[in-house]
Order: sequence, then C-alpha cells, then structure tokens
Amino acid sequence: MSWYEVKVGVGLGDLRFGATRSEVRSYLGAPHEVEHVTHPLYEYEEWRYGPLLSATFDREDDFVLGGLQISHPAASLRGVHLLGRSLEELKAAGTKLGLGDSEEEDYAITQLLAFPDSELNAWFVDGLCESLQWSYRFAEDGETVLWPGRAGGVPSAWPPGRERR
Repeated sequence: MSWYEVKVGVGLGDLRFGATRSEVRSYLGAPHEVEHVTHPLYEYEEWRYGPLLSATFDREDDFVLGGLQISHPAASLRGVHLLGRSLEELKAAGTKLGLGDSEEEDYAITQLLAFPDSELNAWFVDGLCESLQWSYRFAEDGETVLWPGRAGGVPSAWPPGRERR
C-alpha cells in the first residue's frame, strides 16, 4: 500500500474521509498553510501541504475531512498513475478502473474531467493531468453521505450516538 494511493470515496492511503482535523494532523503533519473561508452560505478550511496536497474540511460536514486534492507524481489509483496523462488517456483509464461516465468542462486555463459517480475530478493544464481531486460518495438519494469506515457509512472516528446530516 502506497501512502500516495488515491482511494475513491475513501481517502488517501490509510487516511479516511470523516477523520477529524486532529487525526489528519497526526497522519499528514502540520499543514504549511491554512485558508479559512467564511460566507453566509458556506464555510470551509483548506489545509495545504505545499503545492502537492490539500485537505478540505467543510462546516456542512462538521469540519471532518471531506475532500482531498493531490498533485504528487507518485499518486496512483489502484496502482495506475494518472498524473501527467492526456485527457483521452485518463478517460480510457477511467473506463478500465470502473469510475463511471465522465464529463468534460473547459475553463480559461484548465480543463476538468469529472467522474461524478466516483466523486473524482481530474484537472488538466496544457493538455496533461495536473491534479486529482476527490471526496466521499453519496447514497442513491444524492444527499446522504456514505462515510467510509463503518456500516451505514458513518466514519469510525465519529462519536457514537451523534447523527450525521
């Protein structure tokens, strides 16, 4: 198992979505930079570990780990290295890896290849995949979070008796 193994819907290596900020700090160490964004409709913290990794904690999730983005060249998904590949190569790899249908979106200087069924996004600059961004999955109702780690999707770090939204 690689520390840089992207686990769709689960996390990174042994780090799972739903981990507390303290657990993330224990696993990844102290972030190099923390950005806290507050808005009447949303609030989140993004922890950056240099330019190669970031972790996101959202108020809606009670500030447990809800998203990751990686640009490290050693990153892989089920042993397949996706960074540095073209959009077409990534689409083909997504099919082989069973990531579901993909959607493309063009922005001013980047392209996005999204795999909505897997909650995985691939970001491209100059035609090559620069980073992977992923989060937990949702139940078929599209609202219930499927937290990894325990039956019913509740993370093992979640306090017993406390309900999720």
